[in-house]
Amino acid sequence: MAGANTQVISGNYKTVWEPFVAEEVNNRFPLKDLLKWKQAEFAGQDVVYKAHVTRNVSPMWVGEDGAFAEAGYQGSIKVHIGQRKLMARVRLTSESIVDSMK
Repeated sequence: MAGANTQVISGNYKTVWEPFVAEEVNNRFPLKDLLKWKQAEFAGQDVVYKAHVTRNVSPMWVGEDGAFAEAGYQGSIKVHIGQRKLMARVRLTSESIVDSMK
C-alpha cells in the first residue's frame, strides 16, 4: 500500500481564515491635489490639447563641423480626454431595508 502524502490527504486539511481584511485598493491619489479642477461647459466626444514633452537636443554629439539642432525641433503630443459619466447602482432588498431600520 502506498504511503499518504500531502496531495493525497489535502482534502482533509482545513482552511484557516485570518480575522482581518487586507485593504489592497488604493484609496489615496496624492497627485489629485496638484491638479487644478474647474467646471467647463462641454458637449462632444472628447477634449484634445497639445502637451510639450521634449526640448531641442543640446548639448549633443556631432561630427567635426556638424550642424546644430534646429531651433524649432521640439516635441509635442496630442492628449485626448474622453468624456465619461460615472454611474453606479445600489440594490436593496426589503429584508436589508428592514434590518437597517433596527
